[in-house]
Amino acid sequence: MRVLLTGGSGFVGGALARHLVERGHTVTALVRRTSRTDALCALGVSLVEGDLATGQGLDRAMEGIDVVQHFAGVTKASTDALGFQPVYPLASGLAHTVAWYRQQGMV
Repeated sequence: MRVLLTGGSGFVGGALARHLVERGHTVTALVRRTSRTDALCALGVSLVEGDLATGQGLDRAMEGIDVVQHFAGVTKASTDALGFQPVYPLASGLAHTVAWYRQQGMV
């Protein structure tokens, strides 16, 4: 199966990438320019630079993909009144992904 993985450079996403590769799946990871990707590269994961908040890179990342595993998440606290960065960029990233599927007539 051809899998697109978001959050692949994180702890959970990295473990999933390893699991998928060990089982013979082809994995592509949508990563930020600043992501640490050494572990993904060592596994043979294909990398596509992108941004879930804007949808940039999704067209290229989704080429030939059978399934999306969305594991990107907010992991750092901030100094704002809520104590965490707003999750809007992640919600909009999921919305961009669903919109891409709709444009392809898959939803």
